[in-house]
Amino acid sequence: MVKPLMYGYLRVDRDTLDGDIRQMELALKFWAEHEGYCLAGLFHEYDSALNRPALTALIEETRRSNARRVITPSLAHLSTHPVVQHHLLNALEDTGVQVHTLQEN
Repeated sequence: MVKPLMYGYLRVDRDTLDGDIRQMELALKFWAEHEGYCLAGLFHEYDSALNRPALTALIEETRRSNARRVITPSLAHLSTHPVVQHHLLNALEDTGVQVHTLQEN
């Protein structure tokens, strides 16, 4: 059986240690596998401004690949500002993507 595709999204500070990033990546991969998905790729956002080139690329890739799931450590990886977070979550969901977080029960 072919597992459905899923992509990961991380927004990280430029001073985040490589080991910490790798730990988050492994946690996303483990979650995806445990839930029956194939983690097809990870998108890393290093820009702390309002533009989100990796998120834009992620949305384009989900459209191209017909993947309908995204995993992120928490919604704070979209934004820590509630209004911006809500806007970006809606932008993803408007394309038919369901967002999962590691914090789900």
